[in-house]
Amino acid sequence: MSRRVSGPRRRRSSSCRCSSATTRPRFEFHCYSEQDADDDITARIRSRAAGWTDTRALGDEELAQAIRRDTIDVLVDLAGHTPGNRLRALSRKPAPIVLTWLDYFDTTGCEAFDALVTDPLHSPPGDGQRFVERRLRLEPLRFCYGPPEDAPDVVSLPSRRAAPSPSAHSTASRRSARR
Repeated sequence: MSRRVSGPRRRRSSSCRCSSATTRPRFEFHCYSEQDADDDITARIRSRAAGWTDTRALGDEELAQAIRRDTIDVLVDLAGHTPGNRLRALSRKPAPIVLTWLDYFDTTGCEAFDALVTDPLHSPPGDGQRFVERRLRLEPLRFCYGPPEDAPDVVSLPSRRAAPSPSAHSTASRRSARR
């Protein structure tokens, strides 16, 4: 069973990445949430989760114990060092595999983490960056993205739909003639 620990998801770009990752029916996931308000994104993620635990009132040891009681196989931190993180709880290694992914682009500095989920663009092989975690590189990128359900359809750029304006063309012609 996979579990996620994160600060607020709500309507942010990271929510679109996280929400699309929850559409895979091959595994069950449980969310440990630090957020104080819900919205449609929260409701969508919660409806797909096997469980949801509000962790705001839990101390670090209590959270680690709750994760152990839930018999988590893979714990995925979505906050890193961003505000609202629970690195102190996760440093207690409450699951056999602890990963960090999504909102933070560098090492946690915590040896309890087994890997940082990254990609060759953000941490290329041989880059010399120092990580305490193993780097698990996904190709081509570590992000999965699903647009919000209320996003407009993608259309071509207006500049590609319209003919070039005559004034822009004549200005370019005059500059070329002067050289």
